[in-house]
Amino acid sequence: MVKLLKDITYKNIISRIRWNVVIPLLLFISAIISLFIIFNPFAPKYNCLDGICTRLHLQPESIPLNGESTILVEIRNVGIESRDVDVLLWSDDTSVIFTDT
Repeated sequence: MVKLLKDITYKNIISRIRWNVVIPLLLFISAIISLFIIFNPFAPKYNCLDGICTRLHLQPESIPLNGESTILVEIRNVGIESRDVDVLLWSDDTSVIFTDT
Protein backbone atom coordinates (compact mmCIF):
# COMPACT_ATOMS: atom_id res chain seq x y z
CA MET A 1 0.00 0.00 0.00
CA VAL A 2 2.84 2.38 0.83
CA LYS A 3 4.50 1.64 -2.47
CA LEU A 4 1.29 2.55 -4.33
CA LEU A 5 1.11 5.93 -2.60
CA LYS A 6 4.71 6.70 -3.56
CA ASP A 7 3.91 6.04 -7.22
CA ILE A 8 1.16 8.68 -7.25
CA THR A 9 2.80 11.94 -8.23
CA TYR A 10 1.57 14.96 -10.15
CA LYS A 11 3.57 13.94 -13.20
CA ASN A 12 2.10 10.47 -13.06
CA ILE A 13 -1.46 11.83 -12.75
CA ILE A 14 -0.99 14.28 -15.63
CA SER A 15 0.48 11.58 -17.84
CA ARG A 16 -2.59 9.38 -17.25
CA ILE A 17 -5.09 12.05 -18.35
CA ARG A 18 -6.56 11.40 -21.78
CA TRP A 19 -5.93 14.83 -23.29
CA ASN A 20 -7.53 13.87 -26.60
CA VAL A 21 -10.84 13.71 -24.67
CA VAL A 22 -10.34 16.61 -22.25
CA ILE A 23 -9.44 19.31 -24.79
CA PRO A 24 -12.47 18.74 -27.10
CA LEU A 25 -14.72 18.60 -24.05
CA LEU A 26 -13.41 21.98 -22.83
CA LEU A 27 -13.84 23.44 -26.33
CA PHE A 28 -17.41 22.15 -26.49
CA ILE A 29 -18.29 23.62 -23.08
CA SER A 30 -16.76 26.99 -24.00
CA ALA A 31 -18.71 26.99 -27.30
CA ILE A 32 -21.98 26.38 -25.46
CA ILE A 33 -21.22 29.16 -22.97
CA SER A 34 -20.34 31.59 -25.76
CA LEU A 35 -23.60 30.74 -27.58
CA PHE A 36 -25.56 31.53 -24.41
CA ILE A 37 -23.74 34.85 -24.12
CA ILE A 38 -24.34 35.80 -27.76
CA PHE A 39 -27.91 34.48 -28.10
CA ASN A 40 -29.37 34.95 -24.63
CA PRO A 41 -32.53 32.81 -24.52
CA PHE A 42 -33.65 34.50 -21.30
CA ALA A 43 -33.61 38.04 -22.70
CA PRO A 44 -36.94 39.83 -22.89
CA LYS A 45 -38.66 39.36 -26.24
CA TYR A 46 -39.86 42.07 -28.61
CA ASN A 47 -43.55 42.97 -28.90
CA CYS A 48 -44.31 44.07 -32.47
CA LEU A 49 -47.29 45.96 -33.87
CA ASP A 50 -47.48 47.56 -37.33
CA GLY A 51 -43.73 47.49 -37.91
CA ILE A 52 -42.79 48.97 -34.50
CA CYS A 53 -41.17 46.57 -32.05
CA THR A 54 -40.65 47.37 -28.38
CA ARG A 55 -38.79 45.58 -25.64
CA LEU A 56 -38.75 46.74 -22.03
CA HIS A 57 -37.54 45.42 -18.73
CA LEU A 58 -36.55 46.64 -15.29
CA GLN A 59 -33.13 46.61 -13.67
CA PRO A 60 -33.32 45.35 -10.94
CA GLU A 61 -36.62 43.54 -11.31
CA SER A 62 -37.48 43.64 -7.61
CA ILE A 63 -36.79 46.60 -5.37
CA PRO A 64 -37.52 47.45 -1.74
CA LEU A 65 -40.16 49.99 -0.75
CA ASN A 66 -39.09 53.48 -1.85
CA GLY A 67 -36.26 51.93 -3.86
CA GLU A 68 -35.19 52.91 -7.34
CA SER A 69 -35.26 50.91 -10.54
CA THR A 70 -34.32 51.68 -14.14
CA ILE A 71 -36.73 50.95 -16.97
CA LEU A 72 -35.00 50.06 -20.22
CA VAL A 73 -37.10 50.75 -23.32
CA GLU A 74 -35.88 49.67 -26.75
CA ILE A 75 -37.86 50.66 -29.84
CA ARG A 76 -37.18 49.33 -33.35
CA ASN A 77 -38.76 50.22 -36.64
CA VAL A 78 -38.78 47.01 -38.66
CA GLY A 79 -41.24 48.30 -41.25
CA ILE A 80 -40.48 49.90 -44.61
CA GLU A 81 -41.79 53.39 -43.87
CA SER A 82 -40.30 55.74 -41.30
CA ARG A 83 -42.47 56.63 -38.30
CA ASP A 84 -42.38 59.06 -35.43
CA VAL A 85 -42.80 57.34 -32.08
CA ASP A 86 -43.69 59.10 -28.83
CA VAL A 87 -43.18 57.28 -25.54
CA LEU A 88 -45.23 58.60 -22.65
CA LEU A 89 -44.96 56.95 -19.26
CA TRP A 90 -45.69 57.63 -15.65
CA SER A 91 -45.41 55.75 -12.40
CA ASP A 92 -47.96 55.30 -9.65
CA ASP A 93 -47.16 53.05 -6.71
CA THR A 94 -45.75 49.81 -8.11
CA SER A 95 -46.97 49.98 -11.70
CA VAL A 96 -45.63 51.85 -14.70
CA ILE A 97 -48.13 52.68 -17.42
CA PHE A 98 -47.11 53.15 -21.05
CA THR A 99 -49.34 55.07 -23.41
CA ASP A 100 -49.35 53.93 -27.02
CA THR A 101 -49.01 56.87 -29.42
